[in-house]
Amino acid sequence: MIIKMYKTTLLCLAADKEKALEKLQEMGVMHVEIAQKVESSDRPSTEALATEIGKVQNMLAVVPKGSGSTVDLSGKEIVEKALQQMEIMAEAGKRLDQLRRDREKLLPWGNFNPKSLEDLGKGGINVYLCIGSAQEMQKAGEKGTCEIISEEKGRYYFALFSDMPQDQAELPLVSLPQDLSLQECDEQIAANEKRQSDAESALSALTPGSEEVKKYLEEVQEKLDFLNTRDGMTNAGELAYLQGFVPVPEGEELKQEALKNGWALELEEASVDDPAVPTLVRIPKVFRIIEPMMKFLGIAPGYGEMDVSICFLFFLSIFFGMILGDAGYGVLLMVASTAIWLKVKNPELRRAARLMQVFSTVTIIWGWLCGSWFGISLEKLPEFMRGVGWLTTDKYKDNNVQLLCFTLAIMHLTTGRLWAAALKWGSIRGVLGEIGWALILWGNFFLTLKLLVFPGAIPSWVMYFYGSGLGLVVLCGINWKDPGDIFNFPFGVIGTFVDILSYIRLFAVGMSGAYIASSFNDMAAGLWNQSSPVVMAVCIVIGIGILLVGHGLNLALCFMGVLVHGVRLNTLEFSNHIGLRWAGRPYKAFSKQQK
Repeated sequence: MIIKMYKTTLLCLAADKEKALEKLQEMGVMHVEIAQKVESSDRPSTEALATEIGKVQNMLAVVPKGSGSTVDLSGKEIVEKALQQMEIMAEAGKRLDQLRRDREKLLPWGNFNPKSLEDLGKGGINVYLCIGSAQEMQKAGEKGTCEIISEEKGRYYFALFSDMPQDQAELPLVSLPQDLSLQECDEQIAANEKRQSDAESALSALTPGSEEVKKYLEEVQEKLDFLNTRDGMTNAGELAYLQGFVPVPEGEELKQEALKNGWALELEEASVDDPAVPTLVRIPKVFRIIEPMMKFLGIAPGYGEMDVSICFLFFLSIFFGMILGDAGYGVLLMVASTAIWLKVKNPELRRAARLMQVFSTVTIIWGWLCGSWFGISLEKLPEFMRGVGWLTTDKYKDNNVQLLCFTLAIMHLTTGRLWAAALKWGSIRGVLGEIGWALILWGNFFLTLKLLVFPGAIPSWVMYFYGSGLGLVVLCGINWKDPGDIFNFPFGVIGTFVDILSYIRLFAVGMSGAYIASSFNDMAAGLWNQSSPVVMAVCIVIGIGILLVGHGLNLALCFMGVLVHGVRLNTLEFSNHIGLRWAGRPYKAFSKQQK
């Protein structure tokens, strides 16, 4: 459910604002709204430190893991040492880039000492290093003697020797590094590569301390959060005040703390029309496994909307199972998610693993009903794995799956309309309007069955759904004073039919996954009928590789299908019918990181 909010203003003495903020941060109940921050001396340095720690954290995540299990250093010390090594790597990398460009320039000329050219010049022999075509070399030869050093694709690298100084503007001179021979360049490249390698090894040795770096980052972010809030408090003479939002259940706790500390406190019920009000959703514990998915998608209902988390979990689990559609894949996911759940201690990861266990269970059930196990044909499966006949061997099996998809559609969308009607219980017109839309959906459902699933004559009683539904919507579901509502009405009616049709994607995507799995099985099986034992052994290895890559790719595509199609049916089709725009701002309490 979505928790009601108080719009809050807290006022204290300006001299005591840091103490007040420390107490607020300890309580962790107030979502702070900061309009404008004043400049301070300590905040920029803390922001810079948080950025540096983030860079270290990212670097330790990508370098090879060190052999040790722990690092006897604090998070701060690890960050300081890591930054030193990262600076060495950056300097060496920058120098290597320059040296490698220099080497490309020097390579056609071979190894020579640039100082020897200066010595020749002092002795009266002027040497000019040039690059050009045969014609350019011939023209330069008129000024002295040309010696070809190398040639590449019709371009000549040559040296012009002359006892008289020449006008350099008339020569195709090449620009080479000063005071650097090819040998010296190679030596410096090797030295800088070693510097890079040593620095990377030093960073690898610090990777066991990644958890300490994470804790240090949390401490700094907590401090930065405090400084941002402090600098966002508005001063009014000797007073300072802070505004934000507090959940109604925590309002009494804040009142008591205000009385104890001598703060002035204003609490007023937040308006559902105020876009600044954050949304705090508290899901019953048994259904809280859906939270990782909602966070991953980055969506939240608006404060004035409704919490559909339980409905989202129920239908998304079914959609997930139908889109993956393979009991073998479900078993693999169940094993992997259970292993993660048993191994990790992070509550968020354990919750995500629990969610995957639910998804895997539905996938196994649906895959077993359909006789789908890694795309293996039915006749090769044991009897108990061949599913149920009306989904596997019946000549109308595809029609039956389509019927199930459209049945899910009408259940899902009708739930949205009836839910919207319940929210409008105080308005008879509003309730009747939503019921009218629900009746139109049922008319579309029966029409779809007769047009696509089991073609035939459309029963006359279907028109009763359309007639009564359209009548209720025209009388009660349209705001006749709103031109936009009137204009959108016919498109809304068409949209209800399109929304029903959208659920056929469950059948289409699930079937495509089954065909892909079967195709890879056929590709691998075609390699195993070889007469030569050696060839047979090689083909078996290749076939296993095809199976692993093919099914891995298919599983990845199925996951994408869930995100693209399964999530869409909840966040678009269903949400449109319940009136949910997902326009919420997540509630984030000003609190200690640990809390």
